[in-house]
Amino acid sequence: MALTSLFYGLLLTAITSAGAARATDITQVNAIVGVNGNSTVECWTLTTDISITSSASVEQLGSIDSASYSYFPGPDPFDSGTHTAPNLQYFFIIGGGGTITFPADPSETLSVKPGQLYIAVDSASTSDLGHHTVINGGSLVLQLPFSGGTIPSHTATSGQCASS
Repeated sequence: MALTSLFYGLLLTAITSAGAARATDITQVNAIVGVNGNSTVECWTLTTDISITSSASVEQLGSIDSASYSYFPGPDPFDSGTHTAPNLQYFFIIGGGGTITFPADPSETLSVKPGQLYIAVDSASTSDLGHHTVINGGSLVLQLPFSGGTIPSHTATSGQCASS
């Protein structure tokens, strides 16, 4: 229970401090996906309902399993190599950032930024090579696997979201 409270407190603080608490920022998410055996980026629009309270727009992102918090000591970048998604999951950059590239298309690059929510679903069953990630030293990252591996309801378009 304490870990869950800590997680939600960290996430709320990070989103609020990064200025990303608007519903339009949350509903469109860059997703790393496997298509025809290659990892690439799609812009997913989550199709869950948004609740409006007196002080906030709230979108239910679904249940998660075994959330993890990672710190990448600085100052040097950490090269995590080429890999597929370890889980079907959200990941959230609390601080720092990084660069994700795609071996099947070297011209495609996704810059991951603090205060942004992302999705990684390019599992070994959908992508032969995966993606290559370099995280900036000092970065803080939350990994939030989808409960039961159930991907949230969404629509997808090819390429990165316009707001990224």
